[in-house]
Amino acid sequence: MTRDDGTVARFTIDDVQVVTSDRFDARKAYGPHEEGRAELRLITCGGTFDRATRAYTANVIVSAYLTGVRR
Repeated sequence: MTRDDGTVARFTIDDVQVVTSDRFDARKAYGPHEEGRAELRLITCGGTFDRATRAYTANVIVSAYLTGVRR
């Protein structure tokens, strides 16, 4: 998708983790890996679906950082 200024941001994935629900740390998941760096996080369901709790047993966390901008 093109941004309002006509550029396209390019992100590079630097980490993929599967974290069980009981070990999920919101500060680690949502917080910056490096201060001052443009970062992107995708957090989604993972593991198996537990019918008793009606929830997934883990989360998949994909972390990426800005590596370039092109016109």
